[in-house]
Amino acid sequence: MFKQYFKIILRNWKKNKIYTVINIVGLAIAFSITLLISNHVITEWTMDKFHSNAGNIYRITNQYLESKEWESLTAYLIGPYAKQEIPGIVNYTRIMPSNSYGIKNNETEEYIPIPKSLFIDENFFQMFDFPIIQGKIDSTVLNWIIVTQNYAKQHFGDQNPIDKTVFIKDLDSEKDHGCVARIVAVIEDLPANSSIQSDIFIDSRVISKNRDILYWGCCSSYTYLQLASTADISVIERMIPQMIEKNNSYLKANEYRCQLQPLTDIYFHSNHLHPEAILRGQISLSLLLYGIILLILFLALGNYIMIKTAQINKNITRMGIQKCFGADNRTIRLQLSLEIGIHTLCALLLSFALAYVLHPYIIEILSPEHPYRFHLSFQKFAGFLLLVFFAMFLTGFVLHLYTHRRLNHNGLKQAIQPAPRYKDIKKILTIVQITIFSALLFCATAVSRQMNYMQHMDLGFNQENILYFYWPDNEFRYETLKQKLQHYPAILNASNGYPLPCYERAESISIPNQPEKTIKARIILGDADYIDTYQIQLQEGRCLKKYNYPIDLKEFARIRPNHIREAIVNQSLVKALQLEHPLETILNLWDHEYPLKIVGSWTISSISHYTNTRNLQSSCTNSLKYPPR
Repeated sequence: MFKQYFKIILRNWKKNKIYTVINIVGLAIAFSITLLISNHVITEWTMDKFHSNAGNIYRITNQYLESKEWESLTAYLIGPYAKQEIPGIVNYTRIMPSNSYGIKNNETEEYIPIPKSLFIDENFFQMFDFPIIQGKIDSTVLNWIIVTQNYAKQHFGDQNPIDKTVFIKDLDSEKDHGCVARIVAVIEDLPANSSIQSDIFIDSRVISKNRDILYWGCCSSYTYLQLASTADISVIERMIPQMIEKNNSYLKANEYRCQLQPLTDIYFHSNHLHPEAILRGQISLSLLLYGIILLILFLALGNYIMIKTAQINKNITRMGIQKCFGADNRTIRLQLSLEIGIHTLCALLLSFALAYVLHPYIIEILSPEHPYRFHLSFQKFAGFLLLVFFAMFLTGFVLHLYTHRRLNHNGLKQAIQPAPRYKDIKKILTIVQITIFSALLFCATAVSRQMNYMQHMDLGFNQENILYFYWPDNEFRYETLKQKLQHYPAILNASNGYPLPCYERAESISIPNQPEKTIKARIILGDADYIDTYQIQLQEGRCLKKYNYPIDLKEFARIRPNHIREAIVNQSLVKALQLEHPLETILNLWDHEYPLKIVGSWTISSISHYTNTRNLQSSCTNSLKYPPR
């Protein structure tokens, strides 16, 4: 019987080759996009849930009540003191970013920055399930390093990386001359659904040599606590500030507040925190992506139903003849189901190939900060197949109803007549598809216009031909560097400043003796060449005086603490402070120790305030202006 069904299906495919290709390719494209997006969405929804202790692991977040801003970085000492003094804490571990550290394989090479690395405590792998596949952590080995399989393969090839020595150094510190570290273990590549991502894990004892991080006021690490199942979270949150006040003399418990953030909430519920080295996402975007999946599937299945109903109408006479020769409704239903199943199977096989090819491009759009390789776990694969099966089941159900109604509603004679137009399902699907397509087109146009506006809007400064780079320097040799750079004809101007003109973080600015006029403003620290380098047009006033501050560090240190520095502001700040004549107005930055005098203003709105603070930064960024090529 099934052999006969296959013959009929193949005969129909030969007669309708174009429609068959459209059906299979259309479903394959929809399935591949569904597979890619659902794979990413499920990855986000299962973030950090694979750890066996995930339900009992929390991260400490803290808030200084004066600043009213929440931070995920905490004091380095909180972990060990909390475990020792607060009941209910089973274990702790700390993670410290290593953005300023470099690595080299031997003494003759240059240090290169480590792009993805973290300092961790020895008990890190006791709390988190990242399997060690080779070697082990030996606490007797000072300055150990653990690398992932991918890192080991890239840098050591087929060689065994265990006991290999490397050199690491803090590139921001002139006092750090580097130290030797030994690779003691290799772990599996971290899964995509882990908010902690790194290729290298370094013994935290390397960074603990820095005495600065041993102060309670120095927030340098992410602290994770493993609690007992009977622990009262609210009690521990109240006890941590009390414990901090007990062990230091300057931070009071009523000035500090902490919250324990569940490990499984970190990815989706950290937008109230400052940017950090731990991955984070947006649940609204995840839900939007899932909605897009459903719309794409609906469009593809609607197109499939339209083509199949057209083919059913074309073959209705053959089906009627089959019924005259003894075929029942079950036979017709099995034949149609088999054809839909073959279409689905072919589309699935093609969709897996398409998904593998398209994954690098799609993931670059969906997760540019965390690209990962295409991998389907059993959970993701089963979820995708379940979604496809449900969608095709509904499609088959609609087609079965349509076929049954055509063949059985008014008899065979009426069935072989053309279907009435007002009852044609294709008309309904066409209207729905056009509506969805129009809505998607409208949304795509709106997003495209917004992106175009963001890319081409007037930022108030010239961002073309600007080279922006980070240069650590504890000896304040910025002027020497600038003089050297300006000898090159290809460099029009050079400036030292921090940060770029699109800075987001705001600081408090007020007018002396008018506390009601206090606002939050974005601050740029830079030298007198900053305005010329970015070609910012002043509306009134003048630029900062180039020789208003001494170049030599010792001379700069002799300036009185209340020395009035010059500043240039934008019109938004002028309006916010209600300044009728902004020039020569004195402002307070942070507190009364940093008075500022306005000497100029511009119309740019992306920067609220710009001030000359030469030699205040030990590690700054530099910008070069060069001619267009």
